[in-house]
Parts: sequence; structure tokens; C-alpha cells
Amino acid sequence: MSNVTRQKKVKNLSGERWKKIETPRPTLKMEYYVSNKGRIKSKSKNDGSEHTLNPTPDKKDYLKSSIKLEGGSYGLYVHMQVAKYWSKKPKKKNATRFIHKDLNRLNNKADNIVWVTEDEWKEYIRARAKKYGFTPHRKGGKPKLTEAKVRKIKEHLVKGRMPKSKIAAKYDVSHTQVNRIESGENWGHVKVPGFIANSNKMKSGTKKKAAKKTVAKKAAAKKAAPKKKAAAKKAAPKKKATAKKTTAKKTVAKKAAPKKKAAAKKAAPKKRATAKKTTAKKTTARKAAPKRTARKKK
Repeated sequence: MSNVTRQKKVKNLSGERWKKIETPRPTLKMEYYVSNKGRIKSKSKNDGSEHTLNPTPDKKDYLKSSIKLEGGSYGLYVHMQVAKYWSKKPKKKNATRFIHKDLNRLNNKADNIVWVTEDEWKEYIRARAKKYGFTPHRKGGKPKLTEAKVRKIKEHLVKGRMPKSKIAAKYDVSHTQVNRIESGENWGHVKVPGFIANSNKMKSGTKKKAAKKTVAKKAAAKKAAPKKKAAAKKAAPKKKATAKKTTAKKTVAKKAAPKKKAAAKKAAPKKRATAKKTTAKKTTARKAAPKRTARKKK
């Protein structure tokens, strides 16, 4: 934004009006507005200066601008904002989609963005595919390549300047699809001067993928092995702990046995002392008996 030339106020187009855009998170330095003519502008929170954004088309030709919000960037789609703030929803409750009436996704004026039902939206997709030469998949999903696009892909492959990953991104196909076109497995009937199908690349690529899968499986097995060992080690201490508890109980019992014996020994002398006292009394009584007898004789 530092290289952007800002102005006090953006000059409006004929009949142009603006509405402030509510963003999902707070904005940082700017506020954003969308017009009924399909334009988006930023307005500085500090000095009120304005600037019209220059959205770029994505892979599906929808115009999009990246703006800065708290927590990161946010993609602002022009047609969505126009539909939300300027296109009138019909009275039908099931009108949940919006389309470009003239099939041109670069025309985002309010009168070109209309709300439709699900069935009307499907009809719009078919009409647009027919106009631009798309052939949809039988089972739905992304449209297949056209011969015109395949020729361009093969021309890029002949030149060899653009990486296949970028070719795939440019024509909205997978990297595998580009490889199959290069090998002649797909679209072999489309002829381009200087293009020669290289089937060896496809074969070697398949082998490499298989080798990678094998390596990945081995790596996964190696990673799993330490976990099993660790689980076994965790289980082993529990058994040891149980054995230690049993041993500890036995040790306590052994320690307690001498105490019981000592208690028994302490109790035994008392019994003996009592028995000795009884014997002493009996002896005293016997000694005293002759004296009593002698007294009687006198």
C-alpha cells in the first residue's frame, strides 16, 4: 500500500453510490466500501483519503482483492459484496444463489448480479459451460479440459520454460493430468508441432511413486516399533511394582514376627515370677507348720 497514490476522494462514476462493507474481523488502517457499479475502495481511518482497489481474477474468473484484517489477510470477492449490499433478493424464499446474468464474471454491476434458486443456478452453469466450451464430468466436479487448452499445455511442454506445476495451476488441472498429457496417455489425438509423447517419463514416474510408497510403509513400521516397545516397557514396571509390593508385605511380616516372639518372651517371665511367688508361699507355710505344732505340745 505504500506505493499506492491516494486521493482525498475517489471520483464517482455516473450514478455510482457506495456502501460500507462489514468485515468478519476488525480492519487495521482502512475501511472498505462497495459501489453499485462493482467497484471497491478503501478509506483511511487516519486522514480519510481514498483509493480504488484493483481486484484480480482467480482461476474461475471471479474478481478478488486481498485486504488486511486483524489476525491476517482476507479475500474480498467483488460479486459477493455487490450481491450482499446492492442486489435485491426476490420474494422467493429458496433464492440462495447469485449469478452473473450475462455469464461474464468480470461484470460485477448491481444489475448483472442476480439472486436465483438452486435449479436456476444449475441452468446458469450449463449455459456458461456451453458458451465457454467446458465439458463437465459425468459424475460432476470440475469441467474437463478442452482441446484448445490441451494444445496450449502441449505448447508449454514443447517450450519447456514453464514448470509442470505452474502449467497445472494455470489450467486448473492436476499435476498428474499434465504428466498423462506429456506421456500421450491422455489427449493423444491432439497434435501440436514439435510435441512427442514421452511414455518413459510416465512409467518411471509410476515406479518412483511405488518406490516412495514402499519407503513410506517401511518408515511407518519403524516408527510404530518403538511405540510397541515403549508400551511393553510401561507394562513391565507395573508387574515389577506388584512383585515389590508382595515382597514388601512378606518383609513386614518377617519384621513383625520377632516382635511377637519378644512380646511372648516378656509375658513368660511374669508367669514364672507368679509361679515362684506361689511356691515361696507354700514353702513358708511348711516351715511355719512345725513351729505351730511345737507350741501346741508345750
